[in-house]
Amino acid sequence: MIKRCSLSNDDWEAVADKILDADRLVFATPVYFHHVTASLKRIIDRFRSFLHVQITETGLLHQPWQSWHKEFILLVTMGSSDARDAQPIIDLFKFMIEVLGPGNRLSVITATRLAVPRQIAMSLNELKVLYRTLQLSVQLAEQDLVRNQKLIRDCYALGNTKLL
Repeated sequence: MIKRCSLSNDDWEAVADKILDADRLVFATPVYFHHVTASLKRIIDRFRSFLHVQITETGLLHQPWQSWHKEFILLVTMGSSDARDAQPIIDLFKFMIEVLGPGNRLSVITATRLAVPRQIAMSLNELKVLYRTLQLSVQLAEQDLVRNQKLIRDCYALGNTKLL
């Protein structure tokens, strides 16, 4: 069940019905200034329609309109070499699944040092050329190739796991 959203004139009700029917929700975003893109943030903000939010003397009380038992998958790519730069996004999703109820699970895959489209699928030689252009150590290319191949396998495996 969703509560009518104060925003209108879009497809949210149809999207919300699909979200409610789904067992698994996959969110993917690049990291821009330590957070999600504006388009994903708009969707996340609309999740408010799945909750009753009550103002209390000590804060807000969130209660979902119905019981949630979903697997949330978060795929995060970033140019940074440090996966900790995705932590604000991961914290946001942890909060989301917490307020939606204890029946939810979050799986996160972070991919670092990805600066250009399709980089994750580049060959070793392509990575070396790119790293020279980016003024990164070419020695990183070999380990990143292995890491990128593992990320692709991990994403595939996550998509083929049995649901909760």
